Amino acid sequence: MVTGRGATGQRVGDNTVRVWDAASGALLRTLEGHTFSVVSVSWSPDGTRLASGSSDKTVRVWDAASGALLRTLEGHTDRVYSVSWSPDGARLASGSLDSTVRVWDAASGALLRTLEGHTSLVYSVSWSPDGARLASGSYDKTVRVWDAASGALLRTLKGHTGWVRSVSWAPDGARLASGSLYDGTVRVWDAASGALLRTLEGHTGGVNSVSWAPDGTRLASGSYDNTVRVWDAASGALLRTLKGHTGWVYSELVTGRGAAGQRVGGRHRAGVGCGQRGVAAYAGGPHGLGLQRELVTGRGASGQRVGGHTVRVWDAARGCCCARWRATRSRS
Repeated sequence: MVTGRGATGQRVGDNTVRVWDAASGALLRTLEGHTFSVVSVSWSPDGTRLASGSSDKTVRVWDAASGALLRTLEGHTDRVYSVSWSPDGARLASGSLDSTVRVWDAASGALLRTLEGHTSLVYSVSWSPDGARLASGSYDKTVRVWDAASGALLRTLKGHTGWVRSVSWAPDGARLASGSLYDGTVRVWDAASGALLRTLEGHTGGVNSVSWAPDGTRLASGSYDNTVRVWDAASGALLRTLKGHTGWVYSELVTGRGAAGQRVGGRHRAGVGCGQRGVAAYAGGPHGLGLQRELVTGRGASGQRVGGHTVRVWDAARGCCCARWRATRSRS
């Protein structure tokens, strides 16, 4: 498990990334170097490295085993909201308050591309499964699809009437899902044509995050209405409403269990990002692949209080909560 600790209200926290053993809860590493809030963390596909994006305007790459800082990627002119590894682990993408998406060589730290076109901050970036395209979601209410090699803008997906907080590719690369903060919808798009395929309505608050099941048949969405909803991706039908969080749900992922009901790999890795307004949970590393049955969700802040947040594991078929972690704020 990974957590990023950042500012709490006007008080600057410890600005670290922490790596935890998800089975025992033991703290394995504390990664220090950022000078302001850590907003986003992401595992490399092979689980050997971590990337973190911060309000200090940098992306940092870490050795996950030793905690050593491998690279500091500088170039953004404002805070970094999202970091994402390419499927082959060779590149990183980052989205920023400076309205750009930047693509980096993960080994050397060289800036490969600056993707410009959004007219407001970029809150989410996501690689297509083949690594050939990037999708970005912005507060300009659009999703943009880019050629990752050339930086060319391929599509601008319009339809949301509020800020786009999350974008996610279907496992087949043919569809995109997006969630909006103010219109409260999840939208499913044809990634090639840009056509709107489905509008999923039901949340009574803004949608913070969207995630596909590995087989592409279902979508999960987390919302300010304190619920996670599971949808049939083809029909748009609502399959489950998962209730239990008492604060905003900032992020969710669809994972699973092995055939024997045990956690795959024994130490299933998840990430939890603690910022000034809440907690996000999301998977990475080698054990986040090929899994289908569980949901992991993160609870955000209630009012202005940060602390006492929970991460819940749900059985997506039955809609019940099977496990829960609690994240607390450092007082040091």
